[in-house]
Amino acid sequence: KHEKKNSNKMRGIRRGRSPMSPPSSNNNNNNNNNRSHSTGRVPEVDVIGLPDEKHSKLRTFVDGLKLYVYKQYKNPQDIICIIDTDEDALEKFKETRPQLEEFLDPDDPDDELALRECVDARKEWRKRREELITNQQKLYMLLWGQCSHL
Repeated sequence: KHEKKNSNKMRGIRRGRSPMSPPSSNNNNNNNNNRSHSTGRVPEVDVIGLPDEKHSKLRTFVDGLKLYVYKQYKNPQDIICIIDTDEDALEKFKETRPQLEEFLDPDDPDDELALRECVDARKEWRKRREELITNQQKLYMLLWGQCSHL
C-alpha cells in the first residue's frame, strides 16, 4: 500500500502538480479540461458549438473574433462589417472607390495633377480591395477552424 501511495504522488509531480499543493476544485479542473479540449485552430478565439457542449456563448465568440480580426488583419475596418452586420464587405467597399470628380478643381477641369492623384488613389484602393478579398478568405477559414466537431 505504501508503494502505491508514492506512485500516485509521483504521477502528480509528472503532471506539474506538487504533492504538497492543495487539491483543485472539481469545477475548476473540469473547466480547464473542457477549455483545453475546446480550442479551435486559433486559441485566442473561443470555439463556437452546440449549447450542450458548454462552449462559449455566441456574443463572447463574436467579441473574441472581432478582437482577433482587429489585432491580426491589415485594414480590419474593411471586413468587420461581415461580423457586425452580415453585410457584403466587397459591395460596401466598392462604394469607396475614388472618383475623378473628388480630385478636380471646378475652376480647372483639365488639371493633370488631379488626374494623377486620382490614378494613385485608385491604385491604393485596388490594393486594399485585394487585401479585403484575402481577409474574407482568412476570416472564412478562421470561422471554420473555430467550429466544434460534431
